[in-house]
Amino acid sequence: MARPVPENRTLVLDRRTTRRFFILRPDADGTSRRVFLYCVAVIAQKHGIVVHAMVQMSTHWHVCLTDVRGVLPYFLADVHRTLAECFKKHRGWEEEVWNKSQTGTVDIETSGGALKQLAYLMCNPIEAGMVRKLEEYPGALSQPGRIGRCTSTLRRPSVGYFKSDEIWPKTATLSFELPEVLTSEFGETGARRAIVEAVNERAEMLRTERAANGLGYLGAKAVCEAPVTTCATKEEVRGGRKPTFALGSNEGEVYRRKVEELREWRAAYARCLERWRQGDRDVLWPPNTWKMRVLHGVRCAPPD
Repeated sequence: MARPVPENRTLVLDRRTTRRFFILRPDADGTSRRVFLYCVAVIAQKHGIVVHAMVQMSTHWHVCLTDVRGVLPYFLADVHRTLAECFKKHRGWEEEVWNKSQTGTVDIETSGGALKQLAYLMCNPIEAGMVRKLEEYPGALSQPGRIGRCTSTLRRPSVGYFKSDEIWPKTATLSFELPEVLTSEFGETGARRAIVEAVNERAEMLRTERAANGLGYLGAKAVCEAPVTTCATKEEVRGGRKPTFALGSNEGEVYRRKVEELREWRAAYARCLERWRQGDRDVLWPPNTWKMRVLHGVRCAPPD
């Protein structure tokens, strides 16, 4: 379904492997972790993407980012194609890497939504029973206390895919930046403190739930030793509603406003598409239309 692609949009993305194979699982020598970080660093810089947080799970990955230029589809195409080619080389995997579903996207609209999504993202390894503490996780994972504080220099991984020094530099840098939706409300120090508190609160809740259910943790060694041909066995809820916006508690009014705005945009897009199919090439499309503008050069109304 069509969605606007505006500039300076902050959101959380996720993409899953085919049949939930463990294709992306961390390696004991850190190769898959380096592949993730390096690819995201190079492609994010190419498209002007600001990265806030990410996690590499065995069957999927999440990233929180801000699409400064309004080019998210280009970033998604590049990063998923590159990760797929890298992991096919690295694993000797001959089939597709990603499942047929579209990339999950959740727009972050408020500071409460940002904290909820960041805590969910970074606590994935605990929720999945991989490790008890986030510091123990062997895959790519942004640590809450370091967001906005450091920049990593990443060497190009040796996986047989990166053959052009011009496209794939020998080193790349990656910073996990604080989201503006948090710094504008709390300031840098307060934003980082709020993230740490939100992550710690969710992590403790998850540990308490697992203990109550008699569940332990695999540990980093077992996580890295799992065969990539393993499939996740946890039953997924199918046919449920997928969130479009990330909001905090007691923000129903914001939710209703955003839903109404998206409905109006989609209705306008549908009207334009129908006129286009009837041969009208002078129709003015709604702001931030992506596919029709990129493929056919249609005129779009300016953003509000």
